[in-house]
Amino acid sequence: MNTIENTHPGMSRKSLPVLFAALCVLLCLTACRPKPYPSLLLAADSLASVLPDSACALLASYAADTADEPLYVRMYYRLLCIKAKDKAYIVHTSDSAILPVVAYYEHHKRLPHLPEAYYYAGRVYRDLGDAPQALAYFQRALDAMREDEDRVNMTMKKLVISQMGTLFKRQNLAPEALDAYRQSLQCSELMGDSVGMIYSNRDIGHTFVLLDQRDSALYYYQRAYQLSLLLGKKDLGNGVQSLIGRLYMQKGNYEAAHRSLQIALQDISKYDRSGIYSIAARYYYEVGQIDSAVWYMEQLQYVGNLYDKEEAARGLAEITLAEGKTISAAQYLYQALLLGDSIRKLTKTDEVRSAHSHYNYQLREQENQRLKLQNLRQRQTNVAILVVFVLFACGGTLYYLHRRKVMRLRLQVAEQLQAEAYRNSVQYQEDTRRRISLLEEQLQSASYQLTDSESRCRQLTDEKQLLAHTLRCLEEEEQRRRLMKQRFSVSDACLLFRKKETTAAPVTEDDWQQLETEADQLLDGFLRKLTTGPVRVSRQELRVSLLIRADFSIKSIAAFLHLTPTAVTSIRRRLSVKFSLPESSPQAWDEFVRSL
Repeated sequence: MNTIENTHPGMSRKSLPVLFAALCVLLCLTACRPKPYPSLLLAADSLASVLPDSACALLASYAADTADEPLYVRMYYRLLCIKAKDKAYIVHTSDSAILPVVAYYEHHKRLPHLPEAYYYAGRVYRDLGDAPQALAYFQRALDAMREDEDRVNMTMKKLVISQMGTLFKRQNLAPEALDAYRQSLQCSELMGDSVGMIYSNRDIGHTFVLLDQRDSALYYYQRAYQLSLLLGKKDLGNGVQSLIGRLYMQKGNYEAAHRSLQIALQDISKYDRSGIYSIAARYYYEVGQIDSAVWYMEQLQYVGNLYDKEEAARGLAEITLAEGKTISAAQYLYQALLLGDSIRKLTKTDEVRSAHSHYNYQLREQENQRLKLQNLRQRQTNVAILVVFVLFACGGTLYYLHRRKVMRLRLQVAEQLQAEAYRNSVQYQEDTRRRISLLEEQLQSASYQLTDSESRCRQLTDEKQLLAHTLRCLEEEEQRRRLMKQRFSVSDACLLFRKKETTAAPVTEDDWQQLETEADQLLDGFLRKLTTGPVRVSRQELRVSLLIRADFSIKSIAAFLHLTPTAVTSIRRRLSVKFSLPESSPQAWDEFVRSL
């Protein structure tokens, strides 16, 4: 109690219970609010989808710093590492990294990270060749999103459903794959995701090929190609053209297949190289251009996926056998058999179908239970809403009263600091000089008055001398402040920061501590002035203000604090609002800080 009274002299003992109740309400309101993640991790999350290699490098640079972070930050960091590697097409070779992440988010239910953790667990098990396990995690991701419909990430939902479609397709479950791809297309249309619509139309077309409905397949392929032309996505369009070419080959129209294939071979993305080379090899083999077919088949041995490598090995075995090269043919055939065994290990159609059917049955049972409990939950919800409303009304009133008192105290402190800043400013000196000049004029005028005005002359003389003395004191204070600024600018800490500004070396916590200590010593308690009173200033805001006082550029300040220049500008503007400056702008805060 004594501490509170000493901190706020104007606070009476009667107001302490009100403050205590308001603090309790605030703690209840903020107890479940998650703390923000480090800005570097948020930047890596944004980069992962567009520049995954850069995201991997950024996360690697932060690895050493995660040891001192709380558990929720470390788990988010591990999830981002898995995400960035997955987006960079780095094949997952173990589930040891993803399982602790999944267990953590299952325990803490930190949406939307739980669906994301399930999704990347599915991606890991897909790379490991465990299709049933991958499907199970994809289904858990959908369940986690259903638990909080208001916060469903449509992009994540589209990715999950698309991956499920790919699993079904590779397990030869074409109807299930078609249903999944159609849902994925619906998500893309709702989001206005044109690139996602290209992929979904392409996948639907490929599924119709598996169902032997070639006219439908051609329709969806052409839709995907037209969308790629509208968006200027030439690489996507070329991949679709290769699929159209394969469809024409199946129909026996080799002239149309050749036209589509020539378009597809003009500009090949590394991600589409396997599929396009496989179709090209099949085309040249069927039209009798064996040398070209052999070249593409050999290339597939290096760039193809498991399925295309197996088909290429069989083709090379057939060609070399026809040429009488029995040893080479046997080698290629043996390679094809090994690849075929690997494909059969990955194909677990019955297990995947059973898991999917069981999942659908569980969904129906869950829906029945939900309907039975809906009325009871509704009644409980109404009572809870009423109780929460009363609590919030009381807490809100207490908080409002406390907030008004705090704002009055803040305004008083801000006015005191502004008055001190004005007294230390050049403008105050100029105003004093003008007043002295005015008094001299009045004194000269008064000197010509009658003797009864002598007292007025003496009064004006005394006032002039007082103001002259004040001006000398101000000039001496200004001189002292210039000397303090010069001493601070050549201090060890400032020179160290200037050196690190040039070399782009990282700033340690010890460097910051040294700079803050020397600032308080050489700048007459600069940091203490900002932190004294009810205005709450964060350590990051203090450091921005200190670097401004040391005349560092905004770009350098952003580099020292691992921020963007825009973020530094926002901090300066926010501080000008906190201290109720006449003008709420970054420049107003800079002038205010330099005047302290």
